[in-house]
Amino acid sequence: VVVGLQSGVLGIFTWDLWGDMRDRFVGHPRSVQAMAKYNEDVLVTGSSDGLLRVVQIHPNKLLGVVGDHDDFPVEALSFTFDKQCLVSCSHDNTVKIWDTSFFEEDGALQMEEAKSKKQRRRERQKEKKAESDSDDSSDEEEGEADEDGDEDDSDDDDE
Repeated sequence: VVVGLQSGVLGIFTWDLWGDMRDRFVGHPRSVQAMAKYNEDVLVTGSSDGLLRVVQIHPNKLLGVVGDHDDFPVEALSFTFDKQCLVSCSHDNTVKIWDTSFFEEDGALQMEEAKSKKQRRRERQKEKKAESDSDDSSDEEEGEADEDGDEDDSDDDDE
């Protein structure tokens, strides 16, 4: 049994021995507000610092950060039935859905930052804009070269 403590520690107890904490995992600067079990050894925690952390219990290891709620405390976490998405809600008055399909690939846990669909869409839009801006600037450079006479492709010289 794993419990989140106000000190930011995850307390790990054996089911039959409630009096003795079997292990402690220190990895949160503030209180652990919410947890969602991914499998027997991995869970996601939500802290009052707004971060969603992926934690391995056996052995104790912080695997990474899934996302954040901009320093607002996380109130609740839940996985979808197929574990492909994690849903979080926070004091920032938002409910966010995080893509967790990368958690398991070929049976191994691979950690990288997950992003909400909205964040991915914004990044794609920025990439497209950057590409179009670079295309526009290269077109402008060609036009400037023609005006300066440096690169004149006209047939005026042949006459």
